[in-house]
Amino acid sequence: MYSYICSLTQIAAVSGDARRALNVCRRAAEIAELANQSSDATQVTIFHVSKALEEMSSSPLLRAIQTASAYEKQFLIALLTCFRRTS
Repeated sequence: MYSYICSLTQIAAVSGDARRALNVCRRAAEIAELANQSSDATQVTIFHVSKALEEMSSSPLLRAIQTASAYEKQFLIALLTCFRRTS
């Protein structure tokens, strides 16, 4: 239970969105259930919450930008600058 309270306050403080915090907690519960399928009593830990948060905050687009080379990032910045000037 402490994991839920801790994660809810951290996520709500960062994003200001309670729905996002509840979605992270829901996903953490799903991860905990998948990990402990043999037992009936499933406890959600900080590990499950951090795994869910990592899963929800890493989109394919974000991962592609993070792993791009310096030249690719410069190209994207130049492209964005051109779009902003013409808009």
